[in-house]
Formats: sequence, C-alpha cells, structure tokens
Amino acid sequence: MNRRGRGGGRGGRATGAAQLRSQLVDKSNSARRMHKDYAELKNAHVPLVGVSAAPTDNDFFTWHANLRGPETSAFYGGVFHLEIVFPKNYPCSPPTIRLMTEIPHPNVFGSTICLDMLQPKNKSSGWYDGWSSACSVESILIQLQSFLFEVPRIKRDFTDRTGQIAGSTSAMSLNAAT
Repeated sequence: MNRRGRGGGRGGRATGAAQLRSQLVDKSNSARRMHKDYAELKNAHVPLVGVSAAPTDNDFFTWHANLRGPETSAFYGGVFHLEIVFPKNYPCSPPTIRLMTEIPHPNVFGSTICLDMLQPKNKSSGWYDGWSSACSVESILIQLQSFLFEVPRIKRDFTDRTGQIAGSTSAMSLNAAT
C-alpha cells in the first residue's frame, strides 16, 4: 500500500482525523507542547472532576472545553462551555478563552473572562503577574474552575436576600433543575 502524500495514499484531501494528525506531525514547539498538554488531560491518573477539553476535529489550535459547576457552588448542575484558541507561539503567549455560556460573575464581561493568568506578561510587573509558559491546559482549566465557581465570591457578589443568584434566570433555573 502506498503511504505517500496526504490521505494515506488514497488521493484527495486529508479530512477530520487525518488532518488533525498532519497538524500533530508539525514539529513546531507550539504543536509539541499542545500535544503534550492534550496527552496530560487524556491520560491523567486522577481525572479532573468537572473539567474536560479537547481540540476540534479540524484545528488543533482551537479547543472546546466544559466546566461543570461543583456541588459546593451556586452553579451546581450547570455545564459551562468554553472555546480556547491558542496562538501560534503558545506557550510563550496565553490562549484566548471565550465563555460560550452566560454566567453572572464580577470578572466575566459578555464572553470575555478577565483573569490575570490569561493576560500577556507585562515586563514591568512582578514575577507572579500575567501569563507564564509553565501553565498547561490542565492548570488553566483548574484555575478557571476555582476562579469562576469560588463560593464566597459568588454568594457575596450575586445573591439577593432570598439566597438566589440575583439577575440570572439561567443560574436560578439550573439550581431549580437539580
């Protein structure tokens, strides 16, 4: 069987999984690092609770992720979808993360999440400010989950006198459904 060219020798264009594999063969640092991050998520000895992420079928630099509201939060039972777009120079620059599910949070503006670790490193700031290339996809997702669903902040900033999430019919209906 001829294995030359794209598509395993059958001719035509690579599609779906074949296209993804061809992107993984790319020897760039970004592709190698993203492949390592993906393997870390897939092969974790202790799976992350309430967190999942994977690249899209036809672009390894665009991932979809889900965060589930933990039992201890006002968002228990909710599933929040994210789109993660990695720059070509990842991990030197942070990914862009868009929240695709509405969530009432003081640091979420529309689909934008304002989180220090997702901001490019500012040379004049301290060593702990901004993005670090040491962050992996797993660490980003864990940080997002704890940041977005932190119980004291959510309850203090968004609950009204009845104990319900103020101004959010979607969050209230999530709680009512569970």
